[in-house]
Amino acid sequence: MVQSNDGGLTNTAISDWFNLTSINYIHADHRDLKSVEIGGQEYLYSAHDGGLGRKLISESAWEDLSGNGLTISQIYAVGVGSSGKVYGGMQDLSTNFYDGNAWFNIGQGDGGNCMVDYLAENVT
Repeated sequence: MVQSNDGGLTNTAISDWFNLTSINYIHADHRDLKSVEIGGQEYLYSAHDGGLGRKLISESAWEDLSGNGLTISQIYAVGVGSSGKVYGGMQDLSTNFYDGNAWFNIGQGDGGNCMVDYLAENVT
């Protein structure tokens, strides 16, 4: 994945899926990307077929959010609230909710698009 701050004239690599030990490592096959401001900082969330990752826009390192109770799942779409609560629509595993510490299953069947009202997080 690359990022441009000048309309595409130049690009900077912000991910590395070849080197598992790189701070820029994140699973490939990105399905959905969301940029969200939380607590005055801007984050980039990546839903991919290996789970979910996030990074501060201003930093290089990706954080794997899949390791706190989320077994390997393919997240097709992600909704993120202003406090960082995450909803992920997953293939075959319904919709799951991440409260910042652990994942919880909140549906049945296939998950789908997830949306969170940024101003009223209890509206999903």
